[in-house]
Amino acid sequence: MALLPLSAFGERIGLRRVSATLTPQSLTTLFVAPLASSLSDGYPACLLGGTGMALALSDRLAIALLPAHSAHLDIAWLLSLGGVRFGLLMSPNARLIVG
Repeated sequence: MALLPLSAFGERIGLRRVSATLTPQSLTTLFVAPLASSLSDGYPACLLGGTGMALALSDRLAIALLPAHSAHLDIAWLLSLGGVRFGLLMSPNARLIVG
């Protein structure tokens, strides 16, 4: 059910373009999460997590305010910002949980 809007979007522009639009978020998370993990050694996890939450608010708000016919690159860089958010938020949180 959650993928229903995505499949409709894929039918309209093609699944390869949808994949190319969504890939930057995963790639950015791949590079930012280890960096955030090493940063959590020197900085408090609440600072990194708060930065991640601030990015979460800003990138989701920016995606919500995009015009209906925006370019794929505009969507991709905002999703890439979401990858930074995910990396900054999850790595310090996992470190706090594990101890």
